[in-house]
Amino acid sequence: MRTVSGCTIFLLLILLSFGAMGQDPHFTSIDANQGLPNNSVYDIFQDKSGYIWVTTNDGLARYDGATFTSFKSSRQSLLSGSEIKQDGLNRIWYQNFDGQLFYIDKDSLIQFDYDNEKGYTPYTVTKNHLFITTTKGIDVYELKSLQFLKSFELDQPNIFYLNKKDETIYFYLNQALFTIDSTLSITGNRITGSEEGVVYFSEIIDSKIFLFPRLKTDARALILNLQGQTLATTTVAPQMIAQNLTLTDNHIWINTSAGTYRLNEDYSYTPFFQNENITCVIQDREKNYWFGSGNRGIKLVTNFNNRAIIRSNESYTKTKLIGDNIFATNSSNEIVELNTKTGILKKRKKLGQDREVYMFFKDEESGYSYASSDYFYILDPAFKVKKTLELSVKAMCDVDEKYLAFSASGISALILKENKDHIKSPWDNQAGLQKLQNGLKVIPLNKSQRGKDIEYIASKNRIYLLTNKGLFSYSPSEEKNILHNGNAIHARQIHVYENELIILKNDGTIWTLDHKNEFSLLPIQTSSSITQCKVHGEYLFVLSQEKILCYNFKTKVIYPVQIDLNSIEVQDICVKENDLFLAHSNGILKCDWTEKLSDLKEIYFDITKLSVNNKNYNPLVIHEFENDQNSIIIEYSLLHYNLSVLADEYYRINEGPWRLVQNGKRQIMASDLAPGNYTVEFKIGNLLQPEKIQFRVLQPFWLRSWFIILVIIIAIAAVYLVDQWKIIRLQKKYNALQEKNELLESNILLEQSLSKSMLTSIRAQMNPHFFYNALNTIHAYIFNNDKQKAGSYLVKFSKLTRMILEMSEREYVSLSEEIKSLQLYLDLEKMRFVSDFDFIINEENLGNADVLEIPSMIVQPFVENAIKHGLHHKKEDRKLTLDFESEGDLLKIIIDDNGVGRERSRKLNEKRKDHQSFSISAIDKRIELINHRRPNSIKVETLDKYNTSGMPLGTKVTITIQTKFHR
Repeated sequence: MRTVSGCTIFLLLILLSFGAMGQDPHFTSIDANQGLPNNSVYDIFQDKSGYIWVTTNDGLARYDGATFTSFKSSRQSLLSGSEIKQDGLNRIWYQNFDGQLFYIDKDSLIQFDYDNEKGYTPYTVTKNHLFITTTKGIDVYELKSLQFLKSFELDQPNIFYLNKKDETIYFYLNQALFTIDSTLSITGNRITGSEEGVVYFSEIIDSKIFLFPRLKTDARALILNLQGQTLATTTVAPQMIAQNLTLTDNHIWINTSAGTYRLNEDYSYTPFFQNENITCVIQDREKNYWFGSGNRGIKLVTNFNNRAIIRSNESYTKTKLIGDNIFATNSSNEIVELNTKTGILKKRKKLGQDREVYMFFKDEESGYSYASSDYFYILDPAFKVKKTLELSVKAMCDVDEKYLAFSASGISALILKENKDHIKSPWDNQAGLQKLQNGLKVIPLNKSQRGKDIEYIASKNRIYLLTNKGLFSYSPSEEKNILHNGNAIHARQIHVYENELIILKNDGTIWTLDHKNEFSLLPIQTSSSITQCKVHGEYLFVLSQEKILCYNFKTKVIYPVQIDLNSIEVQDICVKENDLFLAHSNGILKCDWTEKLSDLKEIYFDITKLSVNNKNYNPLVIHEFENDQNSIIIEYSLLHYNLSVLADEYYRINEGPWRLVQNGKRQIMASDLAPGNYTVEFKIGNLLQPEKIQFRVLQPFWLRSWFIILVIIIAIAAVYLVDQWKIIRLQKKYNALQEKNELLESNILLEQSLSKSMLTSIRAQMNPHFFYNALNTIHAYIFNNDKQKAGSYLVKFSKLTRMILEMSEREYVSLSEEIKSLQLYLDLEKMRFVSDFDFIINEENLGNADVLEIPSMIVQPFVENAIKHGLHHKKEDRKLTLDFESEGDLLKIIIDDNGVGRERSRKLNEKRKDHQSFSISAIDKRIELINHRRPNSIKVETLDKYNTSGMPLGTKVTITIQTKFHR
């Protein structure tokens, strides 16, 4: 058995505590600002896939290096918990501090129900079993079915840890070590050296069991073999009041409220983060360390060799390496000197006001220093201020034994070194030195532009000056404006490598200008913008917002330096052998830039989401999407947590050009995708990932084969139907033409009949009786020597004759013309009757008679018939009334007489053997022909009038004409 001196351990801890600041490695904080659900971390665990699981006051969460995903259940009585584990079925388990046990199944948090009277209690899982401590002992469940198997009842079962090695469970109880093997058989061995009443935390390392006293620092820690035999003991320091033990990287870590302590191979302890409440420690498969703290989130350490050699609230801005010493400036206008070997820090000078020193240069030969802050300072080797000038000097460089060169706002010039007036230089000119403020002697190079940077290449004897107007070169005899592709060069920095000028342009690209004045682009790309670069030997260090890249000019190899910059803002870098010193916002950090990357093949790449039009799909299945489902979102996890060594991420679509994934979003969005097959591939650095997304965006339905075939069928059917329709139409046209021809023939016959009817009507109007009676009337007037009446009658007769002849040539005449002819006709009849005959033509209910047209000579025959057959046989008081009325679409003409009636007139006419009546039969035929062409256009109704005794009172004829047939 090996015993380590308690005094030795205690003194060692005191020394380590004194140097704790130097012992603590550089870390990246992962806290609520980076998405951690809560800053109180209780446990950290990495599963077999590479995901990091954490428990906080907000419960259980999974981390993929970019985002945290929380898992919660409505059955949780308390969110905070610990003891994250993964079983043989790859389920994640955790227990909250109320003792509720949960596991993850299909991304859902499910409670495991068991009899829990103990509250928070140790548990563990093996390949086939779940072990849970109870108030009586240990219960065992079958893991797959979660069914109860057996219970081990123990005396005073105050168990604080269940440890597992392979399939065997180990636990300490009552000064004995118990084991439960895979057959669920239990054995126990008493431990020598353990103290009665002391509760121990336990952990297994290799084939040894480490027992650490809980809450009692005067007890000793024990190292046992698996049979319970004590191999060694070690003393516990007073500050090491353990909260729990963690086994990681083959070391046991004792986590306390005053930091964490790593147990070394010689059973000594190395403390870390002694000002922190450390709750847990793990090392992931990339060799990164995760430290959980009680109130400050997670500290991610990617390399224990990266250490803060200065920690300060001051921001360090510029560095200059001279021998083993780094001269650095900070935001408080101070110049400090740090010995890289001893770590001794000296404050050399405070310049003026508390302002940032943004330029520092030290001449190694003379020991003079030059600094810019509120003024431009020149300091002697003892850092006493020799000159102060109102110049804003941005950069300086060494030219030769006599001169330095500087670039400043408003003037860039050569500056004479101290006590070098006597030396000859090619840069001496005839004008000689000029004096600026405070007696500073210079040779101006440029007086009109704002200088930004300046460098000198000795082999060319040229000074290169970078200004706001471009890049210029100067020799002792000439000045040249250097152009790139005909354009001025706008850049951030210039540096010198051998005979070449290195140019960092404002767009983040880096170019070389060789001895032939030819430009070449260096193959350096980062996902974030490049802020500065620096040459060291054959290496170029390139600083971006996320990482530092190291480029070898000779081998053309580029690789990242293993340092995470997420938590710091680097202002300047300098290199000494294998060490890279970073001046940043909280001090100076040292790292080994020669350490190479871990193998990128160990990265776990997992496509986690395929979303189309805001609907999620299984990314492992080849899908077909409609043409309007063309907005795609792909999300993935890259389970590699050392961002400093992680190469850039790329994707491509259908073997097109590789595209850089911007800003570490780990999300790809594509919209308005054209129809077709798509394959999305991923590449990390130069390593093509086997996982890929495949899907197809379908053509619009009108471009798909089934629709095209359907359209062709419909088109053929349409052509056929149109052809048949045309045939039917032609047949109908033919039939219609035949019908038209037949109708035309019929109409011709009808017109002939109508013309004949009109002639017959004319004959009826101008029948011999009328002419005979008219001539007799004229003769009577002449015989009676009544020349006036004879002349008047003759004039009216001639007018009536002319009107009848004119109207007979037209099918329609105006109603006013018809009324006028009727007036003439009735005037002649009244003169012939001499007396006892009166007539009335009533037009009061009529509109404009001039615009209404009726068939010509349609009324006169009925008027003549009323006089000839009705009134002629009456002896006295003969009256005839003609009424013209408009009713809506109808024109009514009423012919009313008070004659003997139709029956009496028929009987009287039968007695006359010479009676012939043409007018009524002719007009009836004509009306029939008109109605044949235009159905129901004219209706004639005849009414015989009688008194109450049955005696005839005359006849009433009503002619109705539809006005829609009026023209």
